[in-house]
Amino acid sequence: MFLLDTSTLIAAISFPNRLGKRARKIIHSSPELYFSAVSVFEIVVKQMKGKLNIGKSVNEFLGELDAKALPLRVEDATAVSLFPSLIKHDPFDRLILATTKANNAKLITSDQKLLDLGFDWILDSTI
Repeated sequence: MFLLDTSTLIAAISFPNRLGKRARKIIHSSPELYFSAVSVFEIVVKQMKGKLNIGKSVNEFLGELDAKALPLRVEDATAVSLFPSLIKHDPFDRLILATTKANNAKLITSDQKLLDLGFDWILDSTI
């Protein structure tokens, strides 16, 4: 099971050339590809603030990728406590990281702070 963080999700749909070969292969071939409900919330917030223009509805945008939505569960939210060093990091990223851990998935991200954690289940989207 692979979970795309928000920036990787946006890149996979709108800017696939920003992704590395391995990430593109996973995105196009994995039957277990997911995005988090947290990413949907983050995209909507960025649109509302004028920081992101996807040019269509969020549902249309997400429909362009063969990935499933992963809802946010209580177990996911409480797993944030497993990463105390990230207390000041972006809350969306922390929730997506916790969701990944709680669902025993692999996270695909370009977030260097998350990659620097050194976990083998966090994959660099630029490779």
